[in-house]
Amino acid sequence: MWQRKMYFQQPPPPPSWLPNWQYADEYAHLTTTTEHRCESMEISYSVCKTREIITRRLIKPGSLEAKKSNTPKHAFAWEFLRRNPDYQADYQRLVDMAEEHGATEYYSSDTSLSILRSNGMPDSPNETPYPVFHAELYRTLTKWGIAAWLQNPAHDIHDSAELADLWRMGYNISQAVHVFYDNGDPIPLHGGIIPTDTEKFVLFDISRPIAPQIRKMQKHLEAQQRLIKNGKLIQASKTVDSLFTKYLRILDADAVRANDDTIVEILYPESNTTHYSKRSQTNPARNFLKNHRKAAYALRNEDYRLLLV
Repeated sequence: MWQRKMYFQQPPPPPSWLPNWQYADEYAHLTTTTEHRCESMEISYSVCKTREIITRRLIKPGSLEAKKSNTPKHAFAWEFLRRNPDYQADYQRLVDMAEEHGATEYYSSDTSLSILRSNGMPDSPNETPYPVFHAELYRTLTKWGIAAWLQNPAHDIHDSAELADLWRMGYNISQAVHVFYDNGDPIPLHGGIIPTDTEKFVLFDISRPIAPQIRKMQKHLEAQQRLIKNGKLIQASKTVDSLFTKYLRILDADAVRANDDTIVEILYPESNTTHYSKRSQTNPARNFLKNHRKAAYALRNEDYRLLLV
């Protein structure tokens, strides 16, 4: 009897930049940020031939200080997003597409693809030399809720801009002025965004009291949110940031297909016991893993956005 063979698509291989989830030390640097401060001094001297006085500002010797602080909760949004296989695939797809269209130099900016960056603007504000790629880059940025810079997922929070600074949200976001149309969709040319169905631009008058304007606008926006969320309001993420590195280690363990027994043994050694009772037979460590895995995947897939408010 003929039997049809079943073919299953293998998940993509894990990226080479993933830390080794088995070692906590490989994640320790994510929990702190370092700010360098120094004092400056001016040194003036004259050039003999021209008698020109030149003043240079230099770092005062011995004044350089490194101040460490805890990484803010919103900064971890990038750590979760960059572990999303769909985001990784989108970034690589856009990198390949830029090369295919000859647009790499035009759109590359440090460790990202920037829709604002161009080496020489087009003659007309209503044109772009790479309309197909430009449109796809904008659609991808919009998909992930980012304003202008699609960052390389290989770089962690210390080597990339904070996602909160790149977000399609806040006072520094403006509507697009120049647009072109791709398959009927408006695409911004040189900065600004086109609001989606769930985005609203509002106008405030800073010559008048701000608080009552905010209260009035809050009521309006909450009413709009209830319309699209079946009467509910969306709250900021309540996940515990002290567990973020554990969430990341779970995601990385799953990415390399580690089995649950190994994950439990390494991440929950103190809870990895079986408790027997008349009512139930449970392993606290496996319950922890189940709950933490659920939170980790929620942050990776969608809830990273809730960290950015």
